[in-house]
Amino acid sequence: MRGRKKSSLLVIILFILFFLSVFSLSLSYSLRLKIDLFKRYLQRFNSLYITRGIINFVIAKLEKISQQKDYDFLEEEDFLKFKGKKILNFYDFKKEPIKNYQIYVFDEEARLNINTVSLETLKRLLKHFPRWSSQKLADKILGYRESKKNKLLYSLKELLFIPELKKDYFYGEDLNESTSLEEDEDLNQNGKLDLGIKDFLTIYGEGKVNINNAGLEVLESIEGLSLDKAKEIVEKRPFKSLEEVKEKLSLSDEEFQRLNPKIKVESNYFRVVVIFEDREGSFRVNRAIVKRDSSQVIYFQPF
Repeated sequence: MRGRKKSSLLVIILFILFFLSVFSLSLSYSLRLKIDLFKRYLQRFNSLYITRGIINFVIAKLEKISQQKDYDFLEEEDFLKFKGKKILNFYDFKKEPIKNYQIYVFDEEARLNINTVSLETLKRLLKHFPRWSSQKLADKILGYRESKKNKLLYSLKELLFIPELKKDYFYGEDLNESTSLEEDEDLNQNGKLDLGIKDFLTIYGEGKVNINNAGLEVLESIEGLSLDKAKEIVEKRPFKSLEEVKEKLSLSDEEFQRLNPKIKVESNYFRVVVIFEDREGSFRVNRAIVKRDSSQVIYFQPF
């Protein structure tokens, strides 16, 4: 009997020890998860803190530029690309300086507005992407736009709902939208970042294109502008007013009247891309759209 009691007691003790070990492992795993989640929360909070400070700086800079001149022409010395060590010091929420950061500011209204673009203009743009028929893809895109209840897209990524429009066609090589070419993104092995159609389109603004900042592909796509005129715009900008556009390009009254409703020389919407290195040595990419006249961040996409 005593032997049976001892063996029963031993089984109970072993069961209790097994239960305690399982419980401790479960508790340890749970704590580790919570710690990891807390670290991610801190990283996210720190990223938002840094980005918000940088965006406030960019908004202030944009407002200052608008007070100084009535046109927008982004130049390197303004703030198209900042490198932290040379320009300013930004700090995280622990008041420690950011090691490495870059700020890119793009004119969102130097792109074609997908909600107002005409079929002909879109076809002209898509000719720069020869892997698919520009006519067919333009029809598909505008057909999707027309199928929307209010005929408006609220995000360019809605275009990915079109089966024929593949991700690599939409993003180009900039899959993580960092605006720079990374080692694993050079699919064509040509050493430069090949853009996707998202880099020439926008959903912001009234639909007019700021020709002071627009790329040659966008300028050439505007109805009423030939390739030669588009190149002339690039050579002769900045334009301080639409009257100066007419004068510098030697446009007739008729040519100017056709072009005038489609172009402008100032902008209100800007895309800000903030890339910085956190304390763990990882690079974070945050993106925002700012509206200058109201000093608002109307879109924000954290890393």
